[in-house]
Amino acid sequence: KRYSDSRQSLEKAQALAPYDVYNFAQMGDLLLVQKAYAAAIVQYDQALRLNPKHRLVACAKSEAHVALGQWEAAIAVYSDLIDQAPRDAPLPRPRATLYAQTAQWAAAEADLTKALRLQGPHAATYQSRARAHSALQAPKRALQDLEAALQLQPDWVDALVERAAIKCTLYDLKGAIQDCNRALKLNPDQAAAYYHRACAKHKNGNGKAACTDWQRAADLYDKQATAALAQYCD
Repeated sequence: KRYSDSRQSLEKAQALAPYDVYNFAQMGDLLLVQKAYAAAIVQYDQALRLNPKHRLVACAKSEAHVALGQWEAAIAVYSDLIDQAPRDAPLPRPRATLYAQTAQWAAAEADLTKALRLQGPHAATYQSRARAHSALQAPKRALQDLEAALQLQPDWVDALVERAAIKCTLYDLKGAIQDCNRALKLNPDQAAAYYHRACAKHKNGNGKAACTDWQRAADLYDKQATAALAQYCD
């Protein structure tokens, strides 16, 4: 009933003030909360016809497209915003996230590079670009970005673990183990750190120690570790 009353109030407001962006945006937000995504998009479109540069409305419209699985439409919303304001620093990152979620890694990497150019050094952006580099089979470039992220946030456990994984790929096994040790000192329940430390130990010929770490990771519900135990350990 509360949503119904709110909707009726907004419909009246729209009738009284058909050029008020706020009324259409609010109706869109209400429908988004109710998971009426297609109807929300109609309201956001009306708001954007009145004010094409309204970033919050556009972001909400993109969210509704994502909820409907309309990834390209969600990307197009951010593309329109970026075309209107090409030097608006916060815009490339969310589009990069959508590109990454649809495995468009080269486009994601380009947007993240643009975000770093506009915003300056930013740990999470470096980490995201490292993931794009990894997906594009460029581990050395991924390593550089993770090192940049860790210079800004030295105790970032996830970045340490991701750097360990890259080092293991590049056969810097000692470095990979050191990163995992450091991550586990910061968070003893980090399953991925046990998993990647095990991978480094296994590559280094220390199968027994690797199986011990895979078991620890599996005890923390790491599916990759469970698979590795079945494949490599008795």
